[in-house]
Amino acid sequence: MARLTFTDVIRVRGRLAALTGLEPDEFQSLLTVFSPVVDRQRQKATLEGNVRQRKREIAAANASLPSHADQLLFVLIFLKQNLSQEMLATLFDMSQNKVHYWLYALLPMLKEALSCSGDLPARSKEAFLQLWEEDTPPLFVTTV
Repeated sequence: MARLTFTDVIRVRGRLAALTGLEPDEFQSLLTVFSPVVDRQRQKATLEGNVRQRKREIAAANASLPSHADQLLFVLIFLKQNLSQEMLATLFDMSQNKVHYWLYALLPMLKEALSCSGDLPARSKEAFLQLWEEDTPPLFVTTV
């Protein structure tokens, strides 16, 4: 089975929105904030969370998730579809333990990117109302 990639998903109209809840322009907007966060974190630590002893090499083309777009797609599919790690492993052609490592690494990076962009979901009613009264509503809205 072939690995699911951002390039494959974007070829079919509506598929990105169905899988992630984002339109292509929204995905690209989030990707511009997400990529520098990933680069910064990956310079400091390995996927497994170990501190790097030497400079990080360029990502290999045969890596599980070679591009930032693939990494963002992976974590957004996990969040929207509520898939098991085993199902993600099947979709992205990797082992379940590798899925675990990727999720453990990417979820905090996505949170940081959303925080940097001002799109971190509201965690209280007051925060939600304040965001909603602003001129531009946030990309994601969550209430408790």
